[in-house]
Amino acid sequence: MVFIVWQTSSAAESGKAFCEKHLLSLLPFIPKLVSRVSRNWSLRILQAFTKAFKDSNPESSVKLACLSIIEEMLVPRHGIPSLDASDPEILGHQTTWIRELPLLLIMLGDKHPSYSKVVLHLQLRLGQCALLNSAVAQEYDNMQYSLLEFYCTCLEERSMFYGPFIKLARDSQELSVCCLYYFSRLDSSLLKSIAFVVYVSTMCDDLEPFMLFRIIEVLHSAYKAGHIQIADHISFFITLLSRFRVFPEEIYTVMEGDKKMSNRGIFKSVTSVVSSCLLQMGEDSLVFQILEEVILDQMSLRPPIDNICAMLRMLLILDSRPTRLSDQSVINLSSFLSGYLIDVASVSLSSRICV
Repeated sequence: MVFIVWQTSSAAESGKAFCEKHLLSLLPFIPKLVSRVSRNWSLRILQAFTKAFKDSNPESSVKLACLSIIEEMLVPRHGIPSLDASDPEILGHQTTWIRELPLLLIMLGDKHPSYSKVVLHLQLRLGQCALLNSAVAQEYDNMQYSLLEFYCTCLEERSMFYGPFIKLARDSQELSVCCLYYFSRLDSSLLKSIAFVVYVSTMCDDLEPFMLFRIIEVLHSAYKAGHIQIADHISFFITLLSRFRVFPEEIYTVMEGDKKMSNRGIFKSVTSVVSSCLLQMGEDSLVFQILEEVILDQMSLRPPIDNICAMLRMLLILDSRPTRLSDQSVINLSSFLSGYLIDVASVSLSSRICV
């Protein structure tokens, strides 16, 4: 036992190939050892393991092996009893492991996709298995604040920096999106970050249309499960439709030297899906009331015609006769409606827009 603890600690500190080789052979025994030895020895082993995990290089075989062991200890299998999370010292190690996951995803970037996939798989398993209101579930929820950089960050209106998510393979993106469902309360900052991913992807074509619709599907399922507040969910939809960059026809980018095909058909489909979601969100009058002010504020910024059409459609599907629009909203809408109609007519004549 002393040999195992010493080997684990020294491997993390030295980083030499010899020690790493021996450490890799010892790691698979840790879950069973921790569950069978006395508390004192168990804590010493966990301390050494946690140090090895934190100190190993993100792309190393030791880090990869540690992730597998962490999954086995946090999501027990093969009859191994789970760790006692009521023990503050054991919980401290579990907390450290969970908090390292989003940081590891960011450090790996898009250069080590197979490692990122392992981390995302572990994150998904944690979300699926964490007990409601348990300490592990709470740490899982807190993880979302560290994931903003993984998706997209926005420092200013025109300063957006997308993270590794958008460059990962489709199966890894799918794992990441599925993880979103298991946050018991999705924060508005993470929803905004994901909406900006879509905005950035419309300019660089890095996000497949399938994944765009998958994001909407998972987030709407999370809303129906009570994981997203109605105002935040609506705000996500408005950000999505108001910032989606539509390319009306095939264009040729001289500096990039490639063609960019029209994505208007995709945007029209996105608008239809969002409209369908809005009709499932509850009382139409309440949803309309939340939509009204925000959409009119966005439209006053005079976004492109396609985006205006999409936002108007959101209002129309929830409106009634007589209209639910307030008098002030009617005044604000009429102030720029004439110019908007002229723009629509000119584009319609060239068969470039679908309302």
